[in-house]
Amino acid sequence: MSTPFKQTTRALNRERHRLVGGLAVALFLLAGLWIWWFGAGAVPVHRQGNARVVAVAEPHVITAHRNGRVAEHQLQLNRRVQRGDLLLRLDQTAVQKALEQTEADLDLHRQTLAQITAAAQRQQVLARKALESADLRLQQAKLAVERHELRLQAAEDKLARYRPLRQRGEIAELDFAEMEQAAREARQEGDQLQLTQQLRASERAQAKTEADNQAGELARRRDQAERDIRSAASEQQRLTHEAAQYVVTAPADGVLAEVRPLQNDAYVEAGRELGRLLTEQTLMVRAWFHPADAVGRISAGDSAEMRLDGFPWLQYGSLTLRVREVAGEWRNERVRIDFDILATPPGIPLQHGLPGQVLVRGETVTPLQMLLRTVGGRRAAQQPTRSEPQP
Repeated sequence: MSTPFKQTTRALNRERHRLVGGLAVALFLLAGLWIWWFGAGAVPVHRQGNARVVAVAEPHVITAHRNGRVAEHQLQLNRRVQRGDLLLRLDQTAVQKALEQTEADLDLHRQTLAQITAAAQRQQVLARKALESADLRLQQAKLAVERHELRLQAAEDKLARYRPLRQRGEIAELDFAEMEQAAREARQEGDQLQLTQQLRASERAQAKTEADNQAGELARRRDQAERDIRSAASEQQRLTHEAAQYVVTAPADGVLAEVRPLQNDAYVEAGRELGRLLTEQTLMVRAWFHPADAVGRISAGDSAEMRLDGFPWLQYGSLTLRVREVAGEWRNERVRIDFDILATPPGIPLQHGLPGQVLVRGETVTPLQMLLRTVGGRRAAQQPTRSEPQP
């Protein structure tokens, strides 16, 4: 009875050794993976700062685009305007006259092109009819020549048959003379028909040349008219853009402020500020960072997120932000950074004054580098500052 018990004990021991060995291998692999991640893994570094949601009104500076005299203006202090409303119009008489003349020239060039196109179509029809008529006359002349050649050949054959009979005196000289005269007249008629055929071929070639010349001339005139149209259209576009420079409209909805007093016919210089347009308030995020975390590390366009106090981000989510501006001045040893709000999670009543924390994604480091930075920062914080010796 002892033998089976001993065998069972040995089996359990072997199974335990296998389990311990497998567990040791697994722990060794996990330790190796952790060491590799600790030395080569990538962990993003976030810069954190206190922030608030603020409402701001962005002013638009109102300036003239051209030098000129005021023809009309609607710049009144505290006047509410909508996007596209007229604010200022300068005298543009010269540009308007040039634009009207250019538009008239453009209409004339288009009419000329239409006339040339119609003339080209008529010329094509006439040229086709003329060539068809010339071809018909040439074919008739060729048929006449072919028919006459048959008659001439018959007359020549008859004369050749009767010549031996004449030599033997079997026909009268008068009859043979009439045959010779008929053959001679047939030859002359054949020559005349050949000349007529050549004349018809020359007429057909001349008609083709004239049609090609007329078509080429109309094509050149059409190309010139198209060039004139393109030139006039380009000039019209340029003058239209230039005329628009004499008109200043409201770039957005808002209220006019800091308006410069203006009178009609007053001279205005380009680029000089005439007033400001205060737009409706928009929400943005304003945060304050330690200079060591912001200067040289955060720049416009960087992505960020804001976790609002009172709204757990695991439940409500966070605001998606983008850096708008990094201020150059410091305040209470902090750097101001403004953010645009790109997306707001549902369920968060976004309004002015909401506090929270902003996290800006920075560079990527390994866990080992992060540990060394933390230890170095704590040592630097614990090291007492040495005062300079008094002279």
